[in-house]
Amino acid sequence: MFNVVFDTYFVTFTCFNWHRFLMTDACKLVVLDSFKHMVLNDGVRIYGFVIMPNHVHVIWSMAEDKLEYVRNSFTKATGHKIVKLHKMHHPEKLFLMQTNETDRQYQCWMRRPFWKTVFYEKMFIQKLNYIHLNPVRKGWKLSENPENYYYSSAKSYLEGIPEFEFLSLWGSE
Repeated sequence: MFNVVFDTYFVTFTCFNWHRFLMTDACKLVVLDSFKHMVLNDGVRIYGFVIMPNHVHVIWSMAEDKLEYVRNSFTKATGHKIVKLHKMHHPEKLFLMQTNETDRQYQCWMRRPFWKTVFYEKMFIQKLNYIHLNPVRKGWKLSENPENYYYSSAKSYLEGIPEFEFLSLWGSE
C-alpha cells in the first residue's frame, strides 16, 4: 500500500470547453497562489503539478473530509480571479467563458474535475511522470525538456529541491 499520511489523489482540472484560459503567466500565477494558500491553510500537501494552457494536473493529499471543500475552494477562487484577469486584459475572449448557468455569467473550469485515488507507489510514479512529460508532448511542445517548463514540479524533482514553497517532494519526507 502507498504510504502517505492522508489519501493521495491525481486530479485534472480542465478549463471550460477545453479553452486555453491559462495561456498567460498571470493566470498561471493564480493557480500557483491557490496551491500555496491550500497548503498553508487547508492541510493539503502537493507532490507534483503542471499548469498547461487549458488544464491543470496535480497530485495532492488531504484528509478525506476535505475533498469537496478543497475542490470547490480551488475552482471558485481561481475561477473568479482568472475571469477577472480576462475582463481586464482579454475582454475579447470573455465570450468563450459565457455560460447558461443560472448562478454565474462566466465559467472558467468544467464541472466535475477528474479525480483518481493513488493507491500504490508505482501508480504515483506513473502519474508524476505523466504530469512532467505533458509540456513536451507533440501536441504542446511548450518546452524542449520537462525541467525547463517553469509551471511544473519537474525541475524540483530533477534537482531534489522544491522550487515552489508549497511543494512536498515525494520520498524526501
